[in-house]
Amino acid sequence: WTSLDSPYEYIEGCATFDPKNLAENEEKFEQFMKAKDCATKVLAMIQSVPLDDALTRRDAYDITRTVVGRYINAAILKAEICFVKGDIKGQEKASQIAIDLLYELAMLLGGHEDYSLLCSLEKIKSVTDTSPTFEQTLKNNAECEYNRSYIYENVFYLYLPEVKIWLSAALEAAESKKPIDKKLALIEI
Repeated sequence: WTSLDSPYEYIEGCATFDPKNLAENEEKFEQFMKAKDCATKVLAMIQSVPLDDALTRRDAYDITRTVVGRYINAAILKAEICFVKGDIKGQEKASQIAIDLLYELAMLLGGHEDYSLLCSLEKIKSVTDTSPTFEQTLKNNAECEYNRSYIYENVFYLYLPEVKIWLSAALEAAESKKPIDKKLALIEI
């Protein structure tokens, strides 16, 4: 799994669904919304850039994955805000947007070999002998907060199911007006 104590430790650190964070979350969300038009323009401009060379292609992927990642965070923030305010429909909509964007991020990352742990491992193995522990080392390196974010295999096989379960547990809590049942979420894995 990962070196984290709980499979939800990472997302819990990002999405606490704690009413004490409402003002801060609203402020953060507002910042995302202020940049939305600019982000949309940047993504539209990237679509018109010819991806004729590897460096330009990598830059286009890098910028796009960063923007999409930011708006996944924004959607999760919005789900938190709606949870705290008791807006179940808004929470449901924001949660679905986060899940949809996470899926799109996985598809984006899957389209470029630089974002695949497997491709990196195969590329390295093809040019040199590797230690039997190298694969585990590479996987362990993928667990740090920054690297963890933009690896195709992590996004598709770990974060997408993890976020679906976590946001579903938060939605169930909102509907039942009870705290998020972390044990129920763990059982679903």
